[in-house]
Amino acid sequence: MPKLSYIVSAVLVLSACGKSKDESTTSPSTSDCNSSLSFTTDIKSIVSSGGSGACAGCHPGYDTLSGLQSNKTKVYSEVSSGRMPEGNASFKSSADGQKLISWLSCSTLK
Repeated sequence: MPKLSYIVSAVLVLSACGKSKDESTTSPSTSDCNSSLSFTTDIKSIVSSGGSGACAGCHPGYDTLSGLQSNKTKVYSEVSSGRMPEGNASFKSSADGQKLISWLSCSTLK
């Protein structure tokens, strides 16, 4: 029985360590903003199902301006780190990926 308490204690200690590097978030830098980009003209086709970023397939609402506005830091962090779209780490370097990252870097999304 004492072994079980050691295991439970170890799990609790390790779970209290906080976020791992893979789960950390990165806030956008407004210096990377391209204010000429707009959701309707430039971004919707990227994040909608079938687009090269295709957020909407797994994340309902991420194909809307309001959905992206309310999740801006999370989406920016995931895309700029290469964690999203899942299985496509090179997306962040693509033309569409750079466009999405630049748009998310703006203080106001339009």
